[in-house]
Amino acid sequence: MLNNGALVPAWWSARALAVSRGAAVAAAAAVPFSTALTSVCCAVMLLAWFGSGQAHVTLRESLRQPLGLALALFLVIVAAGMLHGPADFDVRLDAFWGWRKLVFALILFGLFQDERWKKRFIIAFVLVASVGFCLSYAAWVDWIAYQKPWEPKGIVFQNHSTQGMVFSLALLCCHQLASMVSRTARLLLLTFGILFALNVIFISTGRSGYLALAMVSAVIALSHFGWRRLPLIALAGSVVIAIVFAVSPVLQQRVKQVLWEATHIDTTALTSIGFRKTTYQNSLELIAERPVFGHGTGSFGTVYSAHVAEKYDDWRAEGTTDPHSQYLFIGVENGLLGVVIFVGFLGVAYLTRGIPQPYLVTGLGALAVWTLTSVFNSHFRTFPDGHLIGLFMGAMLAGGTLKFLHAGADRNAASG
Repeated sequence: MLNNGALVPAWWSARALAVSRGAAVAAAAAVPFSTALTSVCCAVMLLAWFGSGQAHVTLRESLRQPLGLALALFLVIVAAGMLHGPADFDVRLDAFWGWRKLVFALILFGLFQDERWKKRFIIAFVLVASVGFCLSYAAWVDWIAYQKPWEPKGIVFQNHSTQGMVFSLALLCCHQLASMVSRTARLLLLTFGILFALNVIFISTGRSGYLALAMVSAVIALSHFGWRRLPLIALAGSVVIAIVFAVSPVLQQRVKQVLWEATHIDTTALTSIGFRKTTYQNSLELIAERPVFGHGTGSFGTVYSAHVAEKYDDWRAEGTTDPHSQYLFIGVENGLLGVVIFVGFLGVAYLTRGIPQPYLVTGLGALAVWTLTSVFNSHFRTFPDGHLIGLFMGAMLAGGTLKFLHAGADRNAASG
């Protein structure tokens, strides 16, 4: 028997879609450890999706959701940006390919509406993250001989920034899973959550990880106490941050480094914050040149390099393909129109409702982390972080509707 007129039997479609969902779960679990395995899992996800004979059906379901429609509109803007600009066409294609992580999210909106798959997704992620923190603590105390030459001791994931963000996200997942398990399992999840947080504070030295942990802590507090207690949450959070800063030498060193680099731009030596200040300034100048539609998808490296080469004769004259700010990157390539549509897509996400609470909070919490850290990095496009948010957002926020539409549906159901 064929499935809704498709060219494949219904049983084949069901199994292929299950394989596609399972590959998405595996891809998210693989992100912290291996880019190659992540790519393989994503390829399997796509092949099974196409081979199911139901790709058009699930994609249509994605576009019925407000968040899917908003995301598709942004991707259309990026694709339209390929029609102009100074970059070669292969560079434009490569730039569009860089946004494939959000294409994955669009696909998953139509695949992960089943609550069982959402739960499997976060359980798998927590299990893999737990293996990661076991290895991290073991390397940190020299129980195992493992240290990347370019990373501090205890960094076992792809880099220190990704490790901090993964463990912060795992903390959020532990908190949300706790509402669905027995008391004993809840205590175990609480223990894991504390260990994840301690790793971010004392071992994972990434500044993005610190921001991620702060945002996740705020999301957990707000989910418990609500927006009415926001002033109290802010006060308690300030006290906790002060205590953490006092007891963590690693955090103290990283904050002091940021403050020094922010107030000193050495034209003879490249620093992380000095680089960002320079790229931010020049990116804003490039946006001012073509504010509406930008310079075109894939153009950033070309126009930025030409721009700074004329202004400087030190390290600041070196070109780059990434300003380390997702919003400025979009502004340069796709103009303020692209920025507005991208921010609008984020706004639609935060208004999403109609999803069971644990998964909604997990999805929105993860997106809140990326919204914040992407002010200082291009975390929607970099390989590990971009894949992670694309898969997480697609799985957790699948099946949602807008807040006011959901409220209207509830009123209609009550009156009926």
